[in-house]
Amino acid sequence: MDEGTTVLYVGGYGSTEPRDHLEAAGFEVESVVGAADARAAVRENRSIEVCVTRYEVPRADGIEFQGGLAVVDAVEAERPSLPVILFTRMANRDVAREVSGRDLFDYIPIQSGDAPYDRLVRRTRTAASRYRTDRRVEQLSRINEIVRDVNRELVRADDRAGVERAVCEELTQRGAYEFARFEGGEETTAHGDEADGETVDPDALANHLGASGPGVVDLDERWQPYTAGIVVPVAIDGVEYGRVLLCTTRPDALDETEQEVLGELGETIADALDAIETQQQLAVRERELAEQNRRLERFASIASHDLRNPLQVADGYVQQLREESDDERLDEISQALGRIGTIIDDVLALARTGDGAMTKTAVDLTAAVERAWETVDTGGATLECAVSGTVRADEDRLARLFENLFRNAMEHGFTASATQNRRDGESSRDLTVRVVPTENGFAVEDDGVGIPREKRESVVELGHSEGGGTGLGLAIVARIAEAHDWTVTVEESDAGGARFVFAVGEPVSGA
Repeated sequence: MDEGTTVLYVGGYGSTEPRDHLEAAGFEVESVVGAADARAAVRENRSIEVCVTRYEVPRADGIEFQGGLAVVDAVEAERPSLPVILFTRMANRDVAREVSGRDLFDYIPIQSGDAPYDRLVRRTRTAASRYRTDRRVEQLSRINEIVRDVNRELVRADDRAGVERAVCEELTQRGAYEFARFEGGEETTAHGDEADGETVDPDALANHLGASGPGVVDLDERWQPYTAGIVVPVAIDGVEYGRVLLCTTRPDALDETEQEVLGELGETIADALDAIETQQQLAVRERELAEQNRRLERFASIASHDLRNPLQVADGYVQQLREESDDERLDEISQALGRIGTIIDDVLALARTGDGAMTKTAVDLTAAVERAWETVDTGGATLECAVSGTVRADEDRLARLFENLFRNAMEHGFTASATQNRRDGESSRDLTVRVVPTENGFAVEDDGVGIPREKRESVVELGHSEGGGTGLGLAIVARIAEAHDWTVTVEESDAGGARFVFAVGEPVSGA
């Protein structure tokens, strides 16, 4: 049986046999007379899937004539994809010649002698099935194209309101859906051409859909012109960002394939909203960090200035006392004042090693290493520089990185006896510092006492100190590396000393 399939039958005022056979087969048949009525029926009744027309149809004055081809033209002008079957008692060459140039699904002469009414039923059934399939493919193709357009708009949107607007406008632009509302944010609503929003209260419709969803919602005559609705969750990984309510005037809409497409769209929208929220949170965090860094640097500068003045006064008094006395305690006082000055320098450097106001250029590594070595009191230690080429870095901060590493080696790399000799002003040549290339960066290593395995991760943390250091030098090294998006690891050198390895994301050539 073919219940649910609507056929338009265009005939005369006489015999109704074709219509009777179609109805007996289970088709729902709408009968009209003439081309004008046929065109109006096709326009007004979107459920019609096949048109069966007699070749002998009446003119406007009621006189029967061969006007079936006029019906074909009228139907094609109104709905080109609708299949048309021409059913006629005239089976001559003239009719065949006229029909051959037409875009007909089939031409069935009643006098063909092969049970023409049975053939009419079979061909009508085939035409309806093919029309539904073609229409469904066309609809899904259009829906997929709309979804692609939505995805393109999602990429351009930079806030939630932009996402909601893009989704609702794109989904209602080309007739696939006549009503779209995005709930969960600005409650954005859009209407298509078939429904301008005046015939149905959008709030009442949304409440009805929301109470019935998620999924497909059947709509009765209260919600005309809409025939079906769907509630699409906007969620990903268990996080919900709202839902999209859609209604359509298309018959037989929202099958499993279409529901699957819309479900994937809901996840895509959620992913876009998640990305926007993450970007907004990062932007807020970046502003907060920038302000925090500005306050920290301002505080460090003020503190540095306010502390240096009394230090200079104290150092002046120490120098005056040296002229009056050779008390050894003055050396201890002078060393203590120098340590305070070093701490001030390190605190100020730490406040300025963030990623703000960095100027990265191609820095010559050999020159940077040698220049940093000259600024540090290295006693009789030896430098071996095996790196060449350049690395993209902030030149001043890279210099500070090498200076702190060299100073750390001088303070902690010597043996206890060698360290005491250096403090007594004696020359010591029992330490070698090497700067060498690695696969994706460089390393600074020495042949000193090294760093115990259990302390290698903590030595670059703020406040960690061994042997009387400030606890800031290596923390500054780590901050400078982080500001450059480098990573630093602490290892043991081949000679048993300390080795600091920097991965900079690019190879550094050897000497």
